[in-house]
Amino acid sequence: MKYGVRLHPLSMFPEFDAIVRFVQHAEELGYDFIALPDHTIFPTEYESTMGRDWHDPIILAVALASQTKRIHFATDVLVLPQWQPIRLAKSVATADLATRGRLDIGVGVGWLQTEVDLLGGDFRKRGRMMEEYVAVMKNLWLTHPSTFKGEFISYEDMCCYPKPWQKTGPRILIGGGVHISAERAARIGDGWMPMTTTYDNIVAWMPTLKREMAERKRSMDDFPIYVNVPMFEMSDAVKEHTKRAGGAVDPSFANDIDGARRRFADYNDLGVTHLCMLLSTNYRMLHDQIENIARKALVHF
Repeated sequence: MKYGVRLHPLSMFPEFDAIVRFVQHAEELGYDFIALPDHTIFPTEYESTMGRDWHDPIILAVALASQTKRIHFATDVLVLPQWQPIRLAKSVATADLATRGRLDIGVGVGWLQTEVDLLGGDFRKRGRMMEEYVAVMKNLWLTHPSTFKGEFISYEDMCCYPKPWQKTGPRILIGGGVHISAERAARIGDGWMPMTTTYDNIVAWMPTLKREMAERKRSMDDFPIYVNVPMFEMSDAVKEHTKRAGGAVDPSFANDIDGARRRFADYNDLGVTHLCMLLSTNYRMLHDQIENIARKALVHF
């Protein structure tokens, strides 16, 4: 089992160096990964629930990796239909080289139509776009010369170097707090990231994932599954943002460390590999919270 922390909302950090110090502290405590959220532009009316600051997650991962030695990073999640996939494939390959393979790429279809449409996606076709963009990225990472013919992107006999540090490219984790994400992960993903959903949903959807993997003769070994665990009470603003995004989160464990440890064990029994701690949104409490979790709750099964 791997343990991590989600950096959300980024607006709670008073300065960029505070993010660096927090991630360094998490690494010192033995955490395995940091989850980095993605939004680019959104209506000002959402500032109260989303916060203003949303750093580019790829650049942020590289910056944080340069200030750490061991801890890994995962995007949670890139809204793939609003990224140009050829440009993204290049950026991710470069980031994978810069971080020496300490990068997983979680992707999703997105929920905010204004943002998706403004950045060149098509909200009505975002599911098909995401699937094709995953294929484009893998094609550019794994082939030379590269040729691809799709509904949205086509090219022939192209060069796209450098290739990623990881021989098969960074793992692409299929996100989404809906049932279809399990089937989609088995079909096109290197892992599953149903982060914004409940434990009961994970229990209900896991048989679909395992069935779809078996039908494709794919092994669950080295197929990471990331889930969120709400360790501390989230602010009303974050709860509202989660609701708007179409997600759901279990009630917080607050100070019930024994309850959290039992849930960790339950997830382990299900086959979940990565547990992402959701903290409070009070920056002054964050360091104490990750220390408390590390001291009392983290058990490597």
